[in-house]
Amino acid sequence: LNSLFKENEKNNSFCVTEPGQAAGTHALGIVQALLKSPYNDAVSLLYFKHKVQEYLLSILAAAEKNPGLKIPLTNEEYEKVLSLAEKLASRIDQHFPIAVLAKEAQMNEMKLKLVFKELFGKGIFEYHLEARMKEAHRLLEETDLTTKAIASMVGYELGTSFITKFREYFGYPPSEVGKGRR
Repeated sequence: LNSLFKENEKNNSFCVTEPGQAAGTHALGIVQALLKSPYNDAVSLLYFKHKVQEYLLSILAAAEKNPGLKIPLTNEEYEKVLSLAEKLASRIDQHFPIAVLAKEAQMNEMKLKLVFKELFGKGIFEYHLEARMKEAHRLLEETDLTTKAIASMVGYELGTSFITKFREYFGYPPSEVGKGRR
């Protein structure tokens, strides 16, 4: 590393391969710390492993904040979309028109739909429906509540609408849950 770093120290960049990408200040700091390691060989090896892990963790943390999306988002927009997803999953008894969600996220409807699908692999409606159906299934398995009560708890005014949607989603009616279906 010493020879590579010395050659590129003049222009404040560090590249291992050509064409290279200049390392950030965090990477340069780690390289400097490794080069100036005051430890003996055995401890230096452990120190090197620690610093490499530190750098990889910082790269992963940066990537996690805003994954490489086809549609660019600011960190604020990304956080808003994650917040909307959490809201959809936790408030299964409510209905969320796309226009209202888009206004809440402060983006247009089309962008919200595209970004949501890219992040979660399904549209907003499908995401919300999945949360509703999974909770309904859980309630049917774990409680003695009536189908009508469960339908109401997951946002259906009519039990018949719930039964129809449940059958479409799972392939069997709610009445069969607990009878060998899991």
